[in-house]
Amino acid sequence: MQIPGVVPESERYLQHEDNEGNQLWRVTIMKDYVQDYSRLLKKIGFQNQAFTFDKKAYDENKKLESELKSQMDALNQRIKQTTNFNF
Repeated sequence: MQIPGVVPESERYLQHEDNEGNQLWRVTIMKDYVQDYSRLLKKIGFQNQAFTFDKKAYDENKKLESELKSQMDALNQRIKQTTNFNF
């Protein structure tokens, strides 16, 4: 079904399904059609949520992820050293 505003072939299954068989999908919609598409989804019984990309928040999260990974690697190294020493 072709719906105006949907970017062709943008749908992506996000590999999440609940116990009732409901699936999580992502679809890219052109900005001018978001409200119409949202109304259409609600009308046919689907839930939806708009998402706006925030570059600053993304960069902050990537930095935090990197810092946490470094801390985890350091802790794993300490655990390996301790276990090698004791066993």
